[in-house]
Amino acid sequence: MKTRFANLIFEIVAAAGQHDRFAQRGPHVSLRIENPPYLPLNIEAWDSPIAGENRRISVAHYFEQEGDLVPDPEVEIRDDGWPIELSQVAGYTQVTVYREDGPMLFAPQSKREVMHFLNETWAPNLRAQRFIEAAQKLARPVVEVTP
Repeated sequence: MKTRFANLIFEIVAAAGQHDRFAQRGPHVSLRIENPPYLPLNIEAWDSPIAGENRRISVAHYFEQEGDLVPDPEVEIRDDGWPIELSQVAGYTQVTVYREDGPMLFAPQSKREVMHFLNETWAPNLRAQRFIEAAQKLARPVVEVTP
């Protein structure tokens, strides 16, 4: 079952006309949504390296500091919304660890905290900042008008 945050990300991707590209296994795909005055939203998807998983998704805002791109925030999730890790200026949270010799391990408290942030803070912010509407502009063909 997808989370509110994952559902919103898929809604943004669909609004940009990119749902099929993101859902398709194989190619690494990325989408950058400009929405001034906010930082651009970067969404990427690639095949998971873990058997039984489909795609991994990264969602991030980046700002530049001393020539480096700094995520604030950046989250990596499975395509069902399960969080892998969260990076912010204030710190890093590893939620899920995969072991070669066995099952995945996860920190329940970290998962709760990250899910709360994604579902109760970031998703509502992205919606309020109208990133769906900004993504729709990417789906529209550009028509050049010659005088």
